[in-house]
Amino acid sequence: MSLMEQTNIPLIRPAIASDAAAIIHLITKHAEHEKEPYDPAGKLEHLQWWLSLENRNCTFLVVEENKTLIGYCTFALQFDTWYQKEYLFLDALYLEPAARGKGLGRALMERAVEEAKAKAVTTVQLVTPAHNHGAIAFYKKLGGRSTTKEWFTFELPQ
Repeated sequence: MSLMEQTNIPLIRPAIASDAAAIIHLITKHAEHEKEPYDPAGKLEHLQWWLSLENRNCTFLVVEENKTLIGYCTFALQFDTWYQKEYLFLDALYLEPAARGKGLGRALMERAVEEAKAKAVTTVQLVTPAHNHGAIAFYKKLGGRSTTKEWFTFELPQ
């Protein structure tokens, strides 16, 4: 038995194609938590394909404990028009309820910050629903500040 198996320490690692089904399950739970609609139909094959790519435009991390995925985090570089600089946009961070409060969210944020610093980026931005009080408190505890902007989504016809 390896040390990881003996101590059951959660592992944060890059997502791989074989994680796709478990990730889709976590995304479904994430959407429920944020009270957002989500239909997983047809998404598995696309996520498997995307996770198999060598060069992705996004970092996709998962949290694994006892060979089970219990969370994920995705982030990518974006450009801020007003400030004329790149920033790291954290698109999603989700942990199963039983995994919260154990430092894993902080560890995921630290990984995102490490990547930002490695790319000489000095800002991380993210969005969370106004009703997600636990996440808001978490991000404020880490030093984040909220803004008053609202985000909009436009679905384009196929």
